[in-house]
Amino acid sequence: MLRESRLLVYLSPRGGSAFLGHSRKLDWLGELPEVDGPLVLARLVDTHPHAPVMLVIDSVDEDFRLESLPHVAGPARTEMVSRRLRQLYRNSPFCTSWRQGRLNQGRRDDRYLMASLTDHDWLAPWIDALRERRAPLMAVTLVAAALQALYTRLKRHETHALLATPLPAGLRLCYFQQGQLRFSRLSSNEDNRSSNAAEEISKTQLYLSSQRILLKEVRLPVHLVNLGAEAADIARSLAAEPAFEPHIVSPAELAHALRVPADFFASQPETLPLAALAGKTPVFNLARAELSAPYFLHRISRGVQLAAAVVLGSGLGFAAYNLWQASALEQQTMTLQENARATARQAQLTRTPQMPADPDTLARVARLSTRLSTPAAPPAAVLAAAGAALDTNPAIVLQKIDWQDDSLEHAADGVQVDIEGRIAHFDGNWRAAMQKIEAFRATLAQQPGISRIKLTQSPLSDRATTLSGSTLTDSAPKEASFRLEFRLGGRT
Repeated sequence: MLRESRLLVYLSPRGGSAFLGHSRKLDWLGELPEVDGPLVLARLVDTHPHAPVMLVIDSVDEDFRLESLPHVAGPARTEMVSRRLRQLYRNSPFCTSWRQGRLNQGRRDDRYLMASLTDHDWLAPWIDALRERRAPLMAVTLVAAALQALYTRLKRHETHALLATPLPAGLRLCYFQQGQLRFSRLSSNEDNRSSNAAEEISKTQLYLSSQRILLKEVRLPVHLVNLGAEAADIARSLAAEPAFEPHIVSPAELAHALRVPADFFASQPETLPLAALAGKTPVFNLARAELSAPYFLHRISRGVQLAAAVVLGSGLGFAAYNLWQASALEQQTMTLQENARATARQAQLTRTPQMPADPDTLARVARLSTRLSTPAAPPAAVLAAAGAALDTNPAIVLQKIDWQDDSLEHAADGVQVDIEGRIAHFDGNWRAAMQKIEAFRATLAQQPGISRIKLTQSPLSDRATTLSGSTLTDSAPKEASFRLEFRLGGRT
């Protein structure tokens, strides 16, 4: 169950104090005076109606007895222990037992620690205040149970040990055997604690020896807890006697054991047992079932709330998972639909293949691609080729040069070049003129990149088919013109 804050109340016949919190944080709520304390406690319950209440009693009116009972289980054990409690404490409303294991010899009976609050009249107003408010009373326990939790957290592995700690009601002394509580007493002497603590510890050791609980020759470890500056004086006094082995439990060690700040117990000493019990269940509870009934209802309510939270969280998680799965399925559906459409288009194209264009268009596209990938010859190349041919044929005069790239319209490649020229200082000798034109054509054909050169217009083509005239007059032509065509660039 989720951690919740508790209302921890330290009570003694002279009043007490209240704290609110959990295992690592306790907030002091105020003092509970002896006269008006029940009214103050009722107001605290009204302020924190959902906080379980634990009463930790610190009084001299308590009794501890160690009993050995036959080992039984189930309802028979409950009946046997209840009968034994009635025999010991009659009809006391505040008594209980703590089963501490089995004996190692004989019938191996069960060992029980019987505990009771013998004088409980002063506690009645406090209980009535809680009953009127229907407060969830989870436990009525003794300070000895809280110190049992503290000794367990200190992790001492000793056969015998005595724990001494000061509280508002007096010096509390608890005797542990094999790590389990056997006896506890409160020294309510109001004299100077440092001068009487060693004496009270000696009295406790003598009582344990007289009751044959502790053998006289046993050296008793004594743990001085939260005694401040007085601890050193008490330890020196005890060390002078061979029956004791004193140990001072430092505030840092306490803080480490209880996981609280080092100065946690400086202001209120009763914080120590309450901090040891915060978040824990005491080893014994003196409250009867009718007093704890509101707490059981509180636990049922908390359980229902927790179950509802779990169901709600599971529902939200399941809904989120369903949404994610639906989104994934929708994405898969869209992918399958797209694949189906692509498959249908592919099947349709397979059944009735369609050409994107006619063959001529495809041929033009191919030529265009080839042409774009092959850089065209620049005009300078045409002029360079013509100039080189003119250098060796000075009788040729160029009149016009045309070039165009028609590779997109025809399968031919390269640049189509047309040259128009004439013979300089033509004297009418057609044979010599044709020889010069042929020499120019041959020279031009030898230039790099020129191919498919041919004479498309000859000087003789301008002559009439019928010759007529007079020999007496000068009828010689004034010029002999020609026209050449060739390809520049591309394949030869």
